[in-house]
Amino acid sequence: MAEDPDKIKFTNLTSDGRPRTIHFATTHQNALKVVEGKSYLAQLTSPFRESISTMLFYETKLGFRKSRFSGWWLPITSIQVYRDIEMFIKKHRTTVFIRDLLPVSCALDKNFREKHPTQEAERTTLGLLEYQAKYSADENAAYQLADIAAEFINTTIYKRANIIIGVPSSKLSRRSLPQQIAKLIADKTHLEDASSLVRWCKDKPELKNIRVEEKWVSLDRVGICLPSDGIAGKHIILLDDLYQSGTTLNFIASRLKSAGAKLVYGLALVKSWSNSDNVQEDDGVE
Repeated sequence: MAEDPDKIKFTNLTSDGRPRTIHFATTHQNALKVVEGKSYLAQLTSPFRESISTMLFYETKLGFRKSRFSGWWLPITSIQVYRDIEMFIKKHRTTVFIRDLLPVSCALDKNFREKHPTQEAERTTLGLLEYQAKYSADENAAYQLADIAAEFINTTIYKRANIIIGVPSSKLSRRSLPQQIAKLIADKTHLEDASSLVRWCKDKPELKNIRVEEKWVSLDRVGICLPSDGIAGKHIILLDDLYQSGTTLNFIASRLKSAGAKLVYGLALVKSWSNSDNVQEDDGVE
């Protein structure tokens, strides 16, 4: 039996040593720089073009060029273009652009304000809301998260989607936080909530401390049960609450594509600083 090509691509991507996120609020505060002595006024640099180039072109009609050194860049030749880029960065200051298998994959913010957080580290506003909604079943926090996510969807390329699907809980008897938030988002947007169409075929076991390729194989053993119709030709937002390595989200997206989905956009409420899974494993809310 041939090995899953998406598994190979994702495994290679997670182990190639290249950056996987762009975050203007922290790690990429200096992405936009004024330059002197050049034929252009300023430049925007990026370590990769996945996700961010699609969003940038959709909102500004501007595109990156391959750098002769490393990464990608956009030379800025006028004050108006500079202002357009400034507005894009201001709008997406907390957006986390993610490099994975999907055409666009983003989180609304990091979950902590610092790298390598301890229990005393300060959570971001969204990180705190996600924690309260997930572990305290705080309905008000869930509504606030849905409001923020709906606004993001309505003002970005994500509004091209037809349906939204929340990543299901690992336990068949539970409804996950992403499924709850997806329903609230659908109520505030044009999207149809199709979360009920997607479930694990059986309870998903805990997958701590194993390599990405092993986790992918384990998810394949559990399987995703999909309907015979309702997916084909659709543009789908696949919603998760916390993006760590992204294995689960990319695995489900792969299966949605195999079922005929035209495009799958990944969206997470928050992204961890680490790309390692299982910092907090429990993904269900009663």
